[in-house]
Amino acid sequence: MRAEKRYRDMTAREIHEVLADDVTRPELMATPGAVEILVEQAEMFDPELGDDEKEAIREIMGEYLAEHFGDRLRWVVEEKLGVTQREAAEWVGVDRCLFNRWICEPSKKPHLKNIVRCAKVLGVSKCWLIFGEGEPEGGEG
Repeated sequence: MRAEKRYRDMTAREIHEVLADDVTRPELMATPGAVEILVEQAEMFDPELGDDEKEAIREIMGEYLAEHFGDRLRWVVEEKLGVTQREAAEWVGVDRCLFNRWICEPSKKPHLKNIVRCAKVLGVSKCWLIFGEGEPEGGEG
């Protein structure tokens, strides 16, 4: 295995760094099927990877991605910008109900193009919006 630690003992960011082709592209995690892409990468690095390790990747990354994106988006809208979800949705160019689902329903994540647009329009880092790491300020990282 490429990693010294077992996947079950890693953070979501560590798993991404070990398995993503290009760790400077956190957008990978926003794509549909991202968790399965990481499982496939793990299998390429270690063809004898056990089912328990594959399941650990699915659990850790799935929970991480589902639980936190909406919280960060809510913080940007309500705390950083002090605007309504309706206003933020208009700025981003999406329906208010869809924008609200991204915030309130952990299983509903926007597509990559919408995450990039949110980060740019709302003035936050893509990496922070997706992973919650680094500083929220900035529109490129």
